[in-house]
Amino acid sequence: FSASSPIIRSSIYIGEVYDARMEKAGWNQVDYTLDSSWKTTTVVAGPVGVMSLQLIPSIEQDPPNLPIDIQTLPNNTFIADFGKNLAGYCRLTVKGKRGQVITLRHAEVKLHPPYGPRNGSLYYANLRSAVATDTYILRGDPQGEVYEPYFTYHGFRYAEVKGYTGQLQKKNLLQIPIHASVSIVPLINTSNLIINDLQSRVQDSHLSNFISVVTGCSQRDERIGWMGDASLSSDIMALGFDMHAFFANMLRNIRDDQGEDGSIPDVVPYYRYGGRPADPSWSAAFPQVTYVLYKYYGDLRAVRDNYAALKRYFAELQTQVPQSGLSHMAGRYGDWCMLTPPSPVPISFTSAFSYILNLEQFVEMAHAVGESQDEETYANLVAKLKQEYHDSFWNETHYSRPQLTSYALPLYLDLTPLEQKEMVEVDFLNLLDSSDGCSCPRTGIIGAKYMPMSLSMLGRTDIALQVAEQIQLPSWGHMMYNTEEPATALWELWNGDIEGSGMNSRNHHMFSRQGLLSTAI
Repeated sequence: FSASSPIIRSSIYIGEVYDARMEKAGWNQVDYTLDSSWKTTTVVAGPVGVMSLQLIPSIEQDPPNLPIDIQTLPNNTFIADFGKNLAGYCRLTVKGKRGQVITLRHAEVKLHPPYGPRNGSLYYANLRSAVATDTYILRGDPQGEVYEPYFTYHGFRYAEVKGYTGQLQKKNLLQIPIHASVSIVPLINTSNLIINDLQSRVQDSHLSNFISVVTGCSQRDERIGWMGDASLSSDIMALGFDMHAFFANMLRNIRDDQGEDGSIPDVVPYYRYGGRPADPSWSAAFPQVTYVLYKYYGDLRAVRDNYAALKRYFAELQTQVPQSGLSHMAGRYGDWCMLTPPSPVPISFTSAFSYILNLEQFVEMAHAVGESQDEETYANLVAKLKQEYHDSFWNETHYSRPQLTSYALPLYLDLTPLEQKEMVEVDFLNLLDSSDGCSCPRTGIIGAKYMPMSLSMLGRTDIALQVAEQIQLPSWGHMMYNTEEPATALWELWNGDIEGSGMNSRNHHMFSRQGLLSTAI
């Protein structure tokens, strides 16, 4: 049997409408008696596919956060500031009349120039079509009522409350953080405030995007499994949390979405945005996450379970290399979200890099599971592609164009011939010693990951630390310490405080590889 529910509408993008007047007291108790409002259910066909046990950890709540401030605006409007941008929802405690309507609208930042006047109201444009509003209609209980939504969540630091009678008290509105139930590794405490703050932002950005899949953001009308973000962050996630079950489930989802031709989409589960085949630096999440399970957890079963699918993936990826070679390899995004100038490297530069790096990982995994013939075959292919990469992108003095990513990626692959290697290393270091005195990460998301790792390979951990400590734009420090909206989670854009609304999340993890000092340098 079924009956009308007090949950009138619920969506992770739009929010929830809950009419407490429609609650049926005791409906979930064994001695409840059905009345005429209950109707016989309709039998329909079940979903197709293979039923299996849930692999992914369940979603859990963290202890609630009180607002650090509540501001009163005209028209009986309150703005609650919880001090942290995270994924979750609000718990409202209220007394009022039956039928009274209270709305809770969520946002990451307050309005400020260049988005609008600094008048205390909230900025919603970067949420795009996500309304992010929960509506509660009171039943009129004189003892008071408590509401928190059932089937939605939001990415927010602030909540706008309308329809509340009297002065809203801090104890009556709590922020409830949620994330997958993964064990958290304690953060490293250092004598460096910037490094400590950066670690904290990385951890919070990760937790906010552990909602059933590794989402790219927690607030706007996406919150989907972008593969590029997961590829870049998976190793740092494995160091910060117990991701074993989470990643095993992710790999199963990827295999479910793999095409008959072996291709992988940009987003998994795949239903909107991106394309197929993915940008090679996005579909790189398939071999990368498998490699992380092997490397960080010693999981050979993950290698064996995904081995055949990975071979099909690499076979399809080879078809994306045209007869004209790696310099024309396909791709869609490249060194994404770089603050220009300088201009990003060509997309083929990052696509070919990811292809070679993932093949190297596969060679190591083939050895681990005793596939010696594949190990030899793919090792020979890697050697051939490394030579081709150098021949395709080297132009006498540098790779592609003289900017940080174009040095960091070949150095990380260790493919530069000895006669040019010293020059490449010196020029790379000189770029980080720029005339403005800022060792800033002038890269996109791929360069931002491999630049500090390449510096570490060169023995220049001191410069890797300098990069992490910068506070000028572009830098992680600018995100955390700018004067308009100091970040409590990592941004999608280096200049999120001034960039437009179309793609500007304030809780993104794709720049997170610099986060833990033990791995950043």
